[in-house]
Amino acid sequence: MTAAVAIRHLRPPDLASRWGVSVKRLADDRSRGVGPPYLKVGGSILYRLEDIEAYERDCLVRPVG
Repeated sequence: MTAAVAIRHLRPPDLASRWGVSVKRLADDRSRGVGPPYLKVGGSILYRLEDIEAYERDCLVRPVG
């Protein structure tokens, strides 16, 4: 039996799908210094899942009631 491998990094198409935005939007955000931190490894862009989740928490809007 093999253990499940935890996903630790997302590629831009995966993050774009998660957020419902285009890959171009993520590229534009990176060039403007907006969005979660990312890694550039061997020419590939990777987002660490922990950074994505932290960024999502920072973007959380709580309605005023």
